[in-house]
Amino acid sequence: NELVHQLEQDGVSPDNAKFNRFGDVRYAGQGYELNIDFPPGEITEAIFDKICDEFHSQHEMEFGHCFRDTKIELVNVRLNAVGETEKIQEPTYPQATSAQSHVSTCSSLFRVSNTGKMKSFETKIYNRWALPIGTTLPGPAIICQKDTTTLVPPECTFTAFANGCIEIDTSSLCESDKDTSSDHKTVEVDPVTAAVIRGELENIAVEMGYKLERMSYSSIIRESRDFGTALVSVAGDQLA
Repeated sequence: NELVHQLEQDGVSPDNAKFNRFGDVRYAGQGYELNIDFPPGEITEAIFDKICDEFHSQHEMEFGHCFRDTKIELVNVRLNAVGETEKIQEPTYPQATSAQSHVSTCSSLFRVSNTGKMKSFETKIYNRWALPIGTTLPGPAIICQKDTTTLVPPECTFTAFANGCIEIDTSSLCESDKDTSSDHKTVEVDPVTAAVIRGELENIAVEMGYKLERMSYSSIIRESRDFGTALVSVAGDQLA
């Protein structure tokens, strides 16, 4: 009744809503649960056996193993509703020319793909919402709007569409890399790229820790968190 009342307040008819029932299920002693869908209708003993089988399967998919002879706990039973509403229409934007969208021009530094060195380029600055629809413009360019800024590198092109999307074509950069790959024996990684790669490796190690904590039965690991995870190379050097 609460869900029906909330749907009506939001202007959604209950006839156009789908009600979903699911439960938080875990093995006895575990500290984390998995969400298991419950079928509609009365939950009989046979239905609950199917729910348990589904939990075993999802646990094995999530953690790589399951314990079919271990007791199962049903922690919570939840119910939600999804109502169908009118689809949001794609926005349209007024037609303009590249001259109307061009705000100013500045000098910007970009790393040249064939040498790896920084070089100054004349860069046009555009108004995001005044770009001509369907017209391909060359980079380098800076596309400005209230909530973000889009950078188009040299040798790339970009096209604005009527639905508000911008497509940036970077295929020329890939071709440049292929042409110059045989000329370089070493690759210089700039500090920004190195920081991004380091962050990704650290995230992998952190995710490993989350998995270990969720699947563990030991209170030392689950509650005290007295453990560590690391990503190492084939030589045993720690990467993260």
